[in-house]
Amino acid sequence: MALYLLLSMPLAVLLVSSLALSGSLPAAGPRDSVALLARCFFVGIIAALPSQLVLLALDPLLGRSYRPGRLYFSSLLADHGLPLLLAATSYGVVYVVPIALKSRNELTSFAETVAFLGGFLSVVAVAEFIGHRRESTGHLLFLLPTLRLVSVVVYAKALDRLASSRGSRRVLPAAAMVAWPSLAAFEGLWQRMGRVGAATIFSLGAAMLCAAAFAAALGGRPAKRGPQPG
Repeated sequence: MALYLLLSMPLAVLLVSSLALSGSLPAAGPRDSVALLARCFFVGIIAALPSQLVLLALDPLLGRSYRPGRLYFSSLLADHGLPLLLAATSYGVVYVVPIALKSRNELTSFAETVAFLGGFLSVVAVAEFIGHRRESTGHLLFLLPTLRLVSVVVYAKALDRLASSRGSRRVLPAAAMVAWPSLAAFEGLWQRMGRVGAATIFSLGAAMLCAAAFAAALGGRPAKRGPQPG
């Protein structure tokens, strides 16, 4: 299952990139290209490297406990909240701030954002695998990577809406960015309390709902019309 931890995110980015390049993705941008999406993925990797210092510095403060409240808080911050907060912050620094400073003209497409977040969280996964190699469990190797695939889709869509919206229209995407990690943290809580079945059902259910919504979005895209016979 270590291969799933290390390769699931890059393969998911590759899938989204392929859909964008083929024109099958509803949120595909006009500038999407192999070079552009690959660059976004590697920019995400580079942005994640200094962020690992923050996660390493805070890890001792997230001491494990057998109390449900502390277990949930630890899962919320260590597994989801901090990595996603750092990823979203890095995205803002790399792509949104330059727009405000007039050094960049266009927002990223959905595929670009997925590539950046995927690269960022791929580094987080590798660091966690190295740091917790002796404690490898189904949570670390399978369930957490599965939930992070959902996180990339949720955050990519939310960041796109935040960057392109104004005023009260930003409330819903911002709420989604808070609500999803808060829900996902229950998997870590249940896993550490020995409720493996509940954790597994929750993770797979979330992944299937995300996949169904993604497939529905693809199915709702109007088909391209070819040239009409004369």
